Amino acid sequence: MNEENNNSVTVRVRTSVNPPSEPPKKSGSHWFLWWVFRENELEDQATSYSSDKLGSYRGISALLLLLAIAVNIVFIYMGWVSSFSWVDIAIFALLAIFIYRGHRWAMIIVMLLWTIEKIFQVVTLANQSSTFPVIFILIWWTTYMHAFYGALRVENLHRKLIKTTTVRHVQHVENN
Repeated sequence: MNEENNNSVTVRVRTSVNPPSEPPKKSGSHWFLWWVFRENELEDQATSYSSDKLGSYRGISALLLLLAIAVNIVFIYMGWVSSFSWVDIAIFALLAIFIYRGHRWAMIIVMLLWTIEKIFQVVTLANQSSTFPVIFILIWWTTYMHAFYGALRVENLHRKLIKTTTVRHVQHVENN
């Protein structure tokens, strides 16, 4: 009997898997880090690309541009900005349409224009020695950049998924 006890081995396995009912933990990202996204967020949007347009980064980007257009219109009528801002409104309206339809060039252009415009606003306000508007502009810029960059990343990932799916389909057809 003692020989049997000495030869037996007990194995204990510990598993720490979340039950399916619990959502996965989100890896937090700070709003200021506009280029950081939660785990699997971009993949989820790329796989549900055609079904979730308004809740996607491209939809959010288009809505944010519409908000910027509305703010610009109010500022024009209040006399706080020049009527030249109508040009911004027209450009942002066109870019919002193209971003919503998934055009990467529009996403890149809006990121460049948004950054240039905010730099111009900060430089203009620096002469007034006021820090609150500069902080507000920085918050405004990071919020929009997160959506714009997210839209671009999702679009790139979506195109990559389409290309991979197409290659697999072609290989499947060739093998059969």
